[in-house]
Amino acid sequence: MNKLLPLILWIFLSIWTVSAQRVYAGQSIEEILALPEDQIDTGHACLVLAKDAYPDLNVAAFDRLLDEMASRINTLLRGRSEPEQRIGMTNTYLYRPGWWNGNIAFEYNRDDLLAQKKESQFLNGYLATRKGSCLTMAMLYLALADRLGWPIRAVRAPSHYFCRYVGMKDGNIEATSFGGFSPDSAYITDLKIPEEAVRSGAYMKTLTRKEYLATLLEVNARLYHDRGDLRKAIYYLELSVANDPAFSGGHWNLANYTYRYAKKLAAEKDQAAAGGRFLPPGYAGSPQMRQLEEQSAATVRMRYGDVIAGLIAKSDWHRAKAKELGIVLESPEEFLKSQLENIAKNDEKARAEGIQ
Repeated sequence: MNKLLPLILWIFLSIWTVSAQRVYAGQSIEEILALPEDQIDTGHACLVLAKDAYPDLNVAAFDRLLDEMASRINTLLRGRSEPEQRIGMTNTYLYRPGWWNGNIAFEYNRDDLLAQKKESQFLNGYLATRKGSCLTMAMLYLALADRLGWPIRAVRAPSHYFCRYVGMKDGNIEATSFGGFSPDSAYITDLKIPEEAVRSGAYMKTLTRKEYLATLLEVNARLYHDRGDLRKAIYYLELSVANDPAFSGGHWNLANYTYRYAKKLAAEKDQAAAGGRFLPPGYAGSPQMRQLEEQSAATVRMRYGDVIAGLIAKSDWHRAKAKELGIVLESPEEFLKSQLENIAKNDEKARAEGIQ
């Protein structure tokens, strides 16, 4: 509790010291994706997505917190504007404990490397716990860069995300390693990314804001899948690949979820056959239902069999597309091992410098 008290006070003071809060456009992910690219605020969009997991989330309060964090980084910079200076100050602000962050640094959650916990998947969870995954650590970096007007964008790798300062030589920023630099070749080698996946834009491409949000939709789709809502999961993945057709992971999961939905409908159809009539989900009370009620049970089952066949064909297409794009299905253990080794080295360096 003694360790948490400074953090609680820091969050409280940060939220209420912003004199005039900006209002960010878009109250739903659909509204945000419909905006022009330069009107999208990454942090606000991430918080809107988080409401699927945290329905009572106060988005405005966390927007104020992000505003204050960006303001403090800007103050600490004292007018310096070189990319290296901006990255260095952001790294200090986030990863070195001091008065600027309530003496509690943001860090990689070594107990949840694969981001299985809800708080490791959404921005508000990282802000509240100070322990993040490659997903949320990059997310916060991007959110602050957007508030500061810096050209830092997301980069997608197999089961991993990092940031890139656009236009800067050696501009890759590895948020899980204290914001240090890692070359493209290291990601390609360690994560075993095939050449076709780089060429297709599936991995290692500098993403637009919309393409990045399309990637994040996969997290929300998985959330609804785990809740048993396959239709909402499929909807999110369709929205995802529509905004980033090169997102191989979106195509792959859309293939899997669509196939599972087809199998679910097939099982329901078979079960209902004994009752003499089967109506597809969502038809209750609709004009289609009245029309179907006039048809024989055999005709209804035949027509719905066509729907199931169409879903399976759709699943096959998206699976083939994911393979064409060069999807990597498993994150090599060597990469996670190297991440932990880098963290240990940086921890040792930090202790030697007396900052932990």
